[in-house]
Formats: sequence, structure tokens, C-alpha cells
Amino acid sequence: MNETTTENSILLLIALIAAILSAPTSSAEIKGPTDGIHEGTADFDLSESINSTANSIALAENNGSTIHNGTGSMNGGADGEFNGTVYRLGELVTEVTVPVNASRLNLTLPEKVDNITLYDEAGRMVKINSSHSFWQGNFIYSLDFERHVEGRLVYNLTSQGQQFVISIRDKGSVRVILPEGYTTGDRLLGIAWPPPDMIASAEKKSALTWYNTTKVSYIEVNYYRDNALEALMIIISILALAAIALLVEYYFSIRKLRSLRMEKEEESMKKN
Repeated sequence: MNETTTENSILLLIALIAAILSAPTSSAEIKGPTDGIHEGTADFDLSESINSTANSIALAENNGSTIHNGTGSMNGGADGEFNGTVYRLGELVTEVTVPVNASRLNLTLPEKVDNITLYDEAGRMVKINSSHSFWQGNFIYSLDFERHVEGRLVYNLTSQGQQFVISIRDKGSVRVILPEGYTTGDRLLGIAWPPPDMIASAEKKSALTWYNTTKVSYIEVNYYRDNALEALMIIISILALAAIALLVEYYFSIRKLRSLRMEKEEESMKKN
């Protein structure tokens, strides 16, 4: 490769990097509420109402559902608007609320839990007799209640960082509420799979809902801070600017060396 070709290549690289930096960037965020995966009717109360502003998009073929526009209220149980298990993700623990309408319940969990609490419709605690066994990597809990209860079962799981994965055993509705200040939906930073049926958000919280999980074996949500994409773009811009500076310096170094060589050649020709 001669020097002219090298200079042209450097100029082309500088132009391409400058074009990338000046190009507008966009990302699609997926925000929505999630329902539960256990049997029963939920008596789940969430204090805030959530106004959904998500755009309608087609979901994957194996899910066959749609994200809806509109205003979504996340007050389950009393209003009968939502029946299903709710996962409230936190930095250290994930709070799980399971709808109950029975006198006993079996739970299959990925870890051992010691904080299972049952509440009836009035919010009163109900005594539980529990036993558990370990089978194929899961803890299987048998819960017997002192009476038939229509209410909610609450327990905590260990958080999995900025990733949430749950196996779907009971084909019910599932809702996942992300921590405050977090979101999901950018393919570079993290998405929810399968795509949720509904997206809602309020007060810096995002909620994802799957109403039909009959064809779903697991749900995975990778999430990130709201400003993560902007921070990533800033880092990329800084790296690109540094690359431009190095290319410019290299370009002028080549020109200087070429000028010196031409001067020496001219001096040599004069001596001859």
C-alpha cells in the first residue's frame, strides 16, 4: 500500500467515525407489568395506579400476544383487575406475592425460604404448617393452612443482580415489577423474553405482565438503569473522539515523514 492510499484510508476512517458520532441514536424500551405463575385467585394490593403508555407491538410467534396501549391499574384482588403472582425486584431480595384460594398449596422454589407468610382478604395473618423436600435442584414446599383461605402468600427470594429468571410451572399470569429507576427493552443492554403482553409504568417503576404462559417454559428479564444507554453513548463518543485524535496525529506524522523524504530526495538529485 503506497502513502497516498494510506492517507486516503485514514481520512475515510475519520469521516466514518464523525458520521457515527453525528448520527441520531434511538432505543426501544419495553416497560410493563407482570402477572403470577401459581394457581389460585390473587388478593394482591399495590398502592399506586399505573398509567400505561406503551405502544402496541406484535410479540413473538410462540407467545402470540400483544402489548396494549391505555391506562393500566395495578390494584389486584379487591378490584378483580389482576389475578396472578407478582415479583417485586429489589437490589437484595425479590418479594413474591402468590394468589391463594385454597386450604393447602404446593410451591416449587429454586432456593430455600424461611419467610413464607399468608394473609387473608382482610390482611390478617393465617397460620401455616409447612414441610419441604429437595428434589432435582428445587425445594418443594407443602403448605397446609388452618382453614380455607382466599388471600395472598408472600415470601422473599434472593435477587439475581440485574437479571431475573423464573421457571414457569403453573401456567398462570405473571407480573414483574422492576426496581425504581430501572428499565428494560434495549437489545444492547437487556430485554425481556418472551415479550410481555402488557407494559405499564409509574413513579419511576416499570412493570411487565404476561397473561398467558401456557406456552412459556421460563421468563427472563435483563434490566438496567434508566440512564445506562446515555452513559454508554457518552463512553462510545469519548472513545471515538480519542480514535479520531490518534488517526489525525498519525495522518500528520505520515505527511511530515513524506515531506522529509521528498526533501532528501531533492537534495540527492541536486548533488548528482
